[in-house]
Amino acid sequence: MKPRQPRLRQPGLSWSSFGRGAVIFIFVSFFLFFISTYIPVPPSMLSPLPVISLEIRDRNGVLLREVLSEEGGRCRWTKLKEISPYLIKATIAAEDKIFPTHPGVNPASVLRAIAQNLKQGRIVSGASTITQQLAKNLLPGRRHVFSKLRETWLALRLEHYLSKERILEEYLNRVYYGNQAYGAEAASRLYFGKPCSELTLAEASFLASLPRSPSLLNPYRIPEGLKEIKKRQVMTLKRLTELGFCQPAEAARAQAEEVSVIPPESVFRAPHFCEWLLSQLSAEQRRQLGLIQTTLDYSLQTKIESLLRQHLHSLRRRGITNGAVIVLENATGDILSMVGSKDFFDPEEGQVNGALARRQPGSTLKPFTYALSLEKGLTAASIIEDSPASFPAESGTYVPLNFDRQYHGRMSLRTALACSYNVPAVSLASWLSPELLFRRLKEIGFDSLKQGPNYYGLGLTLGNGEVTLLELVRAYATLARQGTFLPERIIISSQKKKPESKPQYSGQNKLIRNKLNFRGLSPQKGLAANFLWDSVERPEPDAADRLLDMNSSVNLFSVQSSPLGQRGKQVFSPQVAYIITDILADPKARVPSFGYITPLSFPFPVAVKTGTSEDFRDNWTVGFTPRYTVGVWVGNFNGEPMANVSGITGSGPLFHDIMLLLHPKNTWSDFDKPDGLVRVEVCPESGQLRSPFCPGSVEEIFIRGTEPRSYCPLHASSAHKSNVVASNRVPAEQKFSEAEEVSSEEIPL
Repeated sequence: MKPRQPRLRQPGLSWSSFGRGAVIFIFVSFFLFFISTYIPVPPSMLSPLPVISLEIRDRNGVLLREVLSEEGGRCRWTKLKEISPYLIKATIAAEDKIFPTHPGVNPASVLRAIAQNLKQGRIVSGASTITQQLAKNLLPGRRHVFSKLRETWLALRLEHYLSKERILEEYLNRVYYGNQAYGAEAASRLYFGKPCSELTLAEASFLASLPRSPSLLNPYRIPEGLKEIKKRQVMTLKRLTELGFCQPAEAARAQAEEVSVIPPESVFRAPHFCEWLLSQLSAEQRRQLGLIQTTLDYSLQTKIESLLRQHLHSLRRRGITNGAVIVLENATGDILSMVGSKDFFDPEEGQVNGALARRQPGSTLKPFTYALSLEKGLTAASIIEDSPASFPAESGTYVPLNFDRQYHGRMSLRTALACSYNVPAVSLASWLSPELLFRRLKEIGFDSLKQGPNYYGLGLTLGNGEVTLLELVRAYATLARQGTFLPERIIISSQKKKPESKPQYSGQNKLIRNKLNFRGLSPQKGLAANFLWDSVERPEPDAADRLLDMNSSVNLFSVQSSPLGQRGKQVFSPQVAYIITDILADPKARVPSFGYITPLSFPFPVAVKTGTSEDFRDNWTVGFTPRYTVGVWVGNFNGEPMANVSGITGSGPLFHDIMLLLHPKNTWSDFDKPDGLVRVEVCPESGQLRSPFCPGSVEEIFIRGTEPRSYCPLHASSAHKSNVVASNRVPAEQKFSEAEEVSSEEIPL
């Protein structure tokens, strides 16, 4: 028998070699996996949730409207220090009791979950830490059997580059609490109607129970949902006690407390104002902003809405069905109230915003014609004629008529404006030129005048163009500010959807030390005694601005609080604006046209002007005090004429009540008088200095240098008519500086 030949070893791998290779492969894979966890987390991954909603609030923090995201969700990003410590501890107790000490994952739980998922070929086990749940929220795409590996990898990266506090803040702002509420703040407001900083232990443990299964643990599923939540809440309170986060007696009281969930509510206050504000935002601003604090005063808004409804009810018999109101604060340009119609939710006309609708303004543009006349050298005492007159026009001859179809003869410029006579206003517009009037109206914000000056012609001073109530209020506020034009302001401050955070990559060592501090503490002592949120300063719960983080505000509209000179433009001199204001606030001057007792009578100074468009289709009253400018329009959105209602009887009474509302007893003041003005006694029939032979006299205001220097020629004796030097007859306190006299030929007839 031949001896057995030794078998030659075939080239290949032995089991021992395979084992060594597998170990090396696993080691290298683990090493690469471990090293990869040090890859920085891209900032874009921590960008705001797409479901963050936009909150619109009034100047005092009252919620006006919440605009849900395109996905239909609501969220309000909140800093960790503004979240109740009860909720933070309850969340850790319910979701991840070893959160302070783990490196981002619980290794035993991860291995068990991976094995179960691979065995079943689908997701059957979670066992995620808070950091892993955050990673899950940050990773897009559908889940599969390897999702747990991706979550684990990202969780380790998050732990390396974010502090525990930052991880908690990200988690508590992203976790889903059901019913379209993402994040603790949105959930707290939805279910309890309060910010999450004010949650009690019972409410916090209730809320912390929801993320585990939001559809099953739904507070609005009565009674099934509430029963399941109660079971979960009891478990959470038990864990809180075991971890040393609260005393057993405190947990028992919370368990016995009945948690009341408020019914879901859709808030939509000051709808016309909110819709207008949203229309001013660009698409980019809508995406970026999470909170806007507006200038609106909702308390005032509700009162004015009520006044409008009351007055429209009494005006129905006169063919008036709708109205609009704007209240503006003169010093800032802030819109304090905007009511666009009597009922926004009226299916036919409610959503028309009468404050922004273009309508013919009637006589409300006349004051600006008279202001230009003062700039050109006329005075409030200048005599102009109210008599039949005709003017050339493109379509032939233009013959203006007064409201009462009568002529009133010679009168002062003051009387002509105060009584709102049409013929004198057209005469002045002709003397000035329509081009000059048109340019000045555009300067003070009448952007609705889209055509050129030749299109409107002389009728522009009588309101044949179309403007908005907002434009009228803006222009009259210019007079109230002594000629300074200032754009209106509707936003005080705004916040981005997520506050800016500095990248934390450069502080890696410090953050790791922070985490080591956590790991050096037992769960019982760590969070209860030394964790950051136990020493956080709490905001005052009753502070009006607790919802508004001014440090993270961004300016949408660059009109912020600053001196008027830095924000406004001087379009009329203070002296001209004051004289027009004085005329509009003069109740005696308007007596010939309006009588003594009218809705325009006030116990304090109010400069006011009414207007009625052709065929009684639009009815206006616009005016101001030193503090506020108010504009009122009443009429019909369909253009139907009213029953011969003028401004004094239509919009005037509502204007009167709003002014009284704005100025409670002893809260009003006089208009400030600028330098450069003098008061002089003149003859009302000639506008010249009063002579001893004049039957009467009036005291008139003049810009220094434009006051009359001659005695009245109508009532002087023959001796006075022969070159008497006026200055010899004038008291010392009424002597004036040299000025060029306005001759009678320069005054329009």
